[in-house]
Order: sequence, then C-alpha cells, then structure tokens
Amino acid sequence: ELLNWGWKFKQASTQKHVDRAAPVLRDLLMGTRELLIDLEEKESIDFGYRRKGLFMLCNTQKGLDEEAEVVEKANSLGMPARILDKKEVQEIEPNLEMEIIGAAYFPKDSHLYPKALLDGMKSLLIQRGVEFMYQTEVSGFQKSAERIIGVQTFDGKVHKCSDVVICAGFH
Repeated sequence: ELLNWGWKFKQASTQKHVDRAAPVLRDLLMGTRELLIDLEEKESIDFGYRRKGLFMLCNTQKGLDEEAEVVEKANSLGMPARILDKKEVQEIEPNLEMEIIGAAYFPKDSHLYPKALLDGMKSLLIQRGVEFMYQTEVSGFQKSAERIIGVQTFDGKVHKCSDVVICAGFH
C-alpha cells in the first residue's frame, strides 16, 4: 500500500499541480494568520505568536539564487518577499552573528509554538464546556428534528450535546 501511495504521490507531483495549489495555500496561510491574530487579541492564550517574518538564510550563491526564484513566485502570488544582502539582514536582526551572503525575507510570515497553541485551545474549550473523549467507540447518536443531541458510546453511556466533532486518528 505504501508503494502504491508513493507512486501516486510521485505522479501527482507536477509543476501543474504546484501552480494550481499555490493560490489555495496562499489563501490558507493568510486566512490562518488573520485567525491567529484575532485569537491572540481576544483570548488569553500565550502561544508565542511572533509576526516578525521569516528568513531563509543562505551561505552560497546557489542557495540565494534558488531562494530568489521562491521570492519571485511569492511576489507573483501577491505575497511580499524580497532578497536581502548580509548587511540588510543584520540591520533587521542586529544581535545575530551569521555566516551568510544573504537571505530571502518573507515579512508576512510568523512563528508560534504549536504545542502551546493546542494546549491553550484545549483549556479554553474545556472552560467553555467542551468535553474531550479519547479512544471512545461511538455506537450511535440520539437525534431530535434531524439534529444530533446525544452521542451513545459502546459502554452504554449517552453524552448530551449541542454539537459533535468526531476525529478518527492513529497513534
């Protein structure tokens, strides 16, 4: 199955697919950024969100040339990006010593701590009455007027609810 998946993945890895996916990924990135800014402003979750941009540091001309192509593509998609020389990078990050010749800089990019975000979101949701049930087998649902109002588990318990999210995953 893995080989079959790998073959299909290779077949789908074309420039045409990349070009088609790029605007969707851009919109996903920018939409997520706006949601994170909103979350940071409205909730008391500290997930280390920093909107300082992203550097792709390069210590060879070949690497800088490759990043220049990425910068060009980003700009064509409406994502601001530019190539900086070593001096320009040091002006933005004066406390770092770097053995580089330059960098690609993506000023709209940001950083966060995923675990802190997820832990904070979980705590917030629990405070708002969300119940998390792990490794729980669902045997059925209780409905009223085409709405789910309860989840029945194989242990016979019924968990009353107004909304349900079921996540099936693998550990």
